[in-house]
Order: sequence, then structure tokens, then C-alpha cells
Amino acid sequence: MKRGDTLLQSWRIRKAAPYIPSGATVLDVGCSDGALFRILKDRISSGIGIDPTAVPPDYGSFRFVRGAAPASYTALASEYAPDVNDADCTSVAASCCDCNEGGANRAISVGALAGYRAANAKACADVACTQVMSNHPTCSAAARCVNGACHLVSPAGAVLDAD
Repeated sequence: MKRGDTLLQSWRIRKAAPYIPSGATVLDVGCSDGALFRILKDRISSGIGIDPTAVPPDYGSFRFVRGAAPASYTALASEYAPDVNDADCTSVAASCCDCNEGGANRAISVGALAGYRAANAKACADVACTQVMSNHPTCSAAARCVNGACHLVSPAGAVLDAD
């Protein structure tokens, strides 16, 4: 790797690290030599690295795939993380304001909850929300595992997005 690539990689890892909670499972697109997993191995419980160039051999709970990112990350997640189920998913506010404050919900993995809350608290520190119940469809949806990824599913069974 060239010096500029190494500097960019170090910067990327420093930027990503605060958003990766302890025990997280991580998909690293553009993993290069797997440095993210090496540096944060005490925080990341498992991960998949994908890169179009040569990748390191698998080690521990980290797998590496040589190739381009698939059209759907969900397909990659379901192939390499088949044990994800509904209990691994939870519903959270999609932005600073939750459904009781006119907002919407989104689904995330339980393992990402602490990091999501910390990032959201920081981003929303100066935001004031109104006390009004939202009628957004995600507010009555349940967090479910669909094809290995967390999604909100309406009572009728439709997969929803917050946007």
C-alpha cells in the first residue's frame, strides 16, 4: 500500500471506531488488508471484509471475500450471518424525534443499539421535538429479521423504510 493509502486507511478507521459498539458484527466494504478488524479486534466480535484486490486469509471470526460489493448488502449478510433472527433486531427513532414527537422509526441490530444511541444523542443535542404522535407507518411496525438484515415490518407484513 502507498503512504497516502495508509494515511487514508488510518483516518477511516479513526472516524468509524466511535460508531462501532463492543461486540458488533461489521461489514467492511473496501477492507484492503483487514486493518479495521486487526485494530479493533477487541471491540468487533465478527466481521466480513470485501475488497476487489487481494484480501488476507480468514482468521478467527473474520472472513474476507475478494470481489466487488454485491448489488444488495442484504444478500451478503444473509449468506455469512445466517444466525440473525428477530430477537437481534430492535426499533429506534429514525432521526432526532421519535414517534411520540412526530418522527418515524427504523430497525437496527441490538448489537448496534448503544453506538446508535450515542451517535444520535450527539447529533441531536440541540434539537427540540414537539409532543405530537406521528402517523408514519413505521410507528406501528415491528423490528424483524428479513433476509439476514433488520427491517421494520408492518402488521400486514410489508417491509417498510423510514424515508
